Amino acid sequence: MSPRDVLLSVLIAAATVTAAAASAERDPADQGVIEVRAESYEQTSLGHIEARGLVDLRFADIRIQADEADVATEKQPDGTARQRIVAEGNVVFIRGEERLSGDRLEMDDSGKGTLSNAVGYLEPGVFVRARQIERLDADSYLVLGGTFTSCAQPNPRWSFSASRARVEVDDRITGTNATFQVKNVPAFYLPYVYYPIRKDHRSTGFLLPSIGYSETRGFNLTAGFFWAMGRSADQTFSLDYFSRAGYAVGHELRWVGSTRSRGTLRSLVFDPKDSQRYEYDLHWSVLQQLPSELRASASVQLSSGVAFTQRYASSSARGARSQDWSLSLERDLGLAALSAYAQVTDGGSAGRVDGRVPGLGVRRSPRPTWGGLVFGFKGSADRILSGARNAADSWTRYDVAPTLARPLRLSFLEVEPSLGYRYTRHGSSVLLDEKGEASLDQNGELERTGPPLARSFLDAALGVRGPTFARVFDTPGLGYAERFKHTIGPEITWSYRTPMAARSDPATVRCAGTQHRRWLDRLRARAASLRQAPRPQRQGDAPRATVVAADAAV
Repeated sequence: MSPRDVLLSVLIAAATVTAAAASAERDPADQGVIEVRAESYEQTSLGHIEARGLVDLRFADIRIQADEADVATEKQPDGTARQRIVAEGNVVFIRGEERLSGDRLEMDDSGKGTLSNAVGYLEPGVFVRARQIERLDADSYLVLGGTFTSCAQPNPRWSFSASRARVEVDDRITGTNATFQVKNVPAFYLPYVYYPIRKDHRSTGFLLPSIGYSETRGFNLTAGFFWAMGRSADQTFSLDYFSRAGYAVGHELRWVGSTRSRGTLRSLVFDPKDSQRYEYDLHWSVLQQLPSELRASASVQLSSGVAFTQRYASSSARGARSQDWSLSLERDLGLAALSAYAQVTDGGSAGRVDGRVPGLGVRRSPRPTWGGLVFGFKGSADRILSGARNAADSWTRYDVAPTLARPLRLSFLEVEPSLGYRYTRHGSSVLLDEKGEASLDQNGELERTGPPLARSFLDAALGVRGPTFARVFDTPGLGYAERFKHTIGPEITWSYRTPMAARSDPATVRCAGTQHRRWLDRLRARAASLRQAPRPQRQGDAPRATVVAADAAV
C-alpha cells in the first residue's frame, strides 16, 4: 500500500471516530483530526491504528515524528471521544519554534502529554535537557529533573538545573532546588530560581544579590529590583550595606524615545557611619530630539564632596571632581553639523573651576566627496575659563583642523595617504617677566595677560594594510568551537609633522577642555624651574614609521 493510500485511510478512520462526538460542519482542527504518514500501518480495531517506520503525525499546529506510533480513540467520562498518541523511538516534537526530542511521547489530541528523556529547546535561546517534560497547555511546561542554559556549545559555559521547574513560553522559568553550574562544575545552590526568557530580554523582578569585600567599605551586600516599565523604559532600585561604611540607596531611570531621544538618571544617597549628614552622587544625562532637526543634550555630575567621590566612586577620574555639567545644541545641515555648547567642571574643595563657556563648533565627519577623496573638518570658537572659583581667568580660543584622504583599495592591499592642517589661536598667553619666568598673580595662579598666541602645522601620513592571510582549522575536539579561523595582516604607517612656530606656555596651548588642568597644577608647582626662557623654534618632527602585525583569531 502506498503512503498516499495510508494517509487517506487514516483520515477516513479518524473522521469516522470523531463524527460521533462532533458535528461534521466543524473545522477539522477542532475535530482533532490526526494525519498519519508511515511506511506501514495496521488497524487492529475500530479507532486504533499502529503505524511503523518513519512515522509522521500532524494535528492542529503540532508535528510528531517517530519510529513507531499508536493512535487510539478513548471514551471520556463525559461521553465524548478523545484520540491518544503513543510514540516511541527517536521521537521529535515540533510546534512553531519549539523543538524537543526524546525516547517516548504520550499525548492526546488537545496537545497535552509527556515526553521522556527529552532534549531540545522550548524556544530559541532556551535549551533544556530533562528526565521528563509535561506539556500542560500551549504556553506552559512542567519539567522534572531538568537542566537549562542559553549557551549553544557542546559543553555550555553556564547552566542551572532544577528538580522541578515550570516554563512559561516567552515569559519565565521558575524552579526549585536549583544548582548553578560553570562548565558543568557546580557553583552555588538556590532553593528557588526565577529566570526570565522574554524575547525582549526585559522582565520585572528582583535581581540576583551580590556579595563583596573591600578594605575601605568592608563586607558589602547588594540587592536590587528591576522594573520593566515597557519596551523603552525601565527603573532599577538598589540597596547596599557596607559593614564599615554604612548604607546606600540607589535609583536608575532609563528611557529611549521613538526618535533618537534617550536619557539615563542615576542617583545615589549614602548614610555613612562616620558622619551625621547624608552624602549623595548624581549622574544624569539626557539627549532630546527637537523640532527642525535640532538635538539637545545635557549632562550633570554632582556629588556632596570630593572626599566622598574619591572614597566611593568606581572611576578615579570621577573622584577628582565634585561638579561637572554640560549643555549642547546641535543641528546637522548635511554638509556639516553646527553646535553650540557650554561645559564647566568645579573641583569642589580644591576651589578651582575649568570649562568652556560658551563655545561654537562645526564638524564634518570624514566621508567621501568627489573623485574618491575623503574630506573631514573640525572647527571651534571657545571662551576658556580656568582658575580659582571666584577669580578665574578667561580667554578666547579658535581652532581649525581640516583633513583630506584618498583611500586606494587593491585586491590584496589597502593604501591610504592623508593630509591634515591645524591652526590654533589663543587670545592671551602666560605673561613672562624680565627673567623669562612665568608671572603669578596674587592668588598664585599663572597670569595670562600676555600677547595672543597662535600655532599651525601640517600632518602627512601614509598607511598600508595587507596582504591578509587567513586559514580555517577544523577542531572537532576543541569543545569551544568546531572550526577555528586564524588571520594575519601586516600594517605600516608613516607620518610627518611640519615645524611649529614658537610657543610660550604649554598650559595655554593645551587648554582645550578640562585636560589642561593637570598641566596647570604641575606648572604652578614648578613655575621657577620650567619658565626659564621662551622655547626655541621647533625644527619639526622627524618622519616616523610604525609597523604593526595584526594577529587575530576568531
